Amino acid sequence: MNFRINQAVVTPIGEGVYQGEIYDSEPEDVRALVRVKLTPQSIPCLQHGNCLTPRATISGLWTFRESELK
Repeated sequence: MNFRINQAVVTPIGEGVYQGEIYDSEPEDVRALVRVKLTPQSIPCLQHGNCLTPRATISGLWTFRESELK
C-alpha cells in the first residue's frame, strides 16, 4: 500500500500520522515512520525497540512495517 505524508493511519499502538519511509541496511526492509500522540495505550510502547523518541512527552515517532498499518 502506498501512503502519503501526513496521511492518518492506524498502527498497532493507536492512530497516527504517516511521516515517511526509513530505509534499513537491507533494501527490502523499508519501514514506515509514524507519529503517534501519546495516550495510555501508546505510553508503555515508548520503550519498544521501534520507538525513535523514548523521552517524548506529547507525541512519539515509531517505525512499523507497512503491512502493520491500516
